[in-house]
Amino acid sequence: MPKCVAIEGNQLLLTQCTEKEKALARGIQCRVWDRKNLGWRFPIRADVLKELSATLKADIPIEARELAAEIEAREQKIKAQKLQGWEKAVPIEPMPIKAEPFQHQVQAYNICLKLLGV
Repeated sequence: MPKCVAIEGNQLLLTQCTEKEKALARGIQCRVWDRKNLGWRFPIRADVLKELSATLKADIPIEARELAAEIEAREQKIKAQKLQGWEKAVPIEPMPIKAEPFQHQVQAYNICLKLLGV
């Protein structure tokens, strides 16, 4: 069974793979080969973790599952805010600019603040 290790940058490192497991890992989207650690890097996202578990029977660390759930919740908040539209967007915090921003810029600013947790 391959070993999964959560690493910096919201990624998961899959090491100690057999040749068959390496071939199966190539079929999963968003993978990158890590020459230094001799393993596959995957982004920590719910869909990728689900595919890793199903395809490779990999044991996913709990912290990676928690982080994926947190990322998914954040993406749902952003999606909901985008659906509200930008026509009546009001800045959450004062914008650090001198000019009057367009409404789509205000919406983007609000989304960034929510991503950063402000």
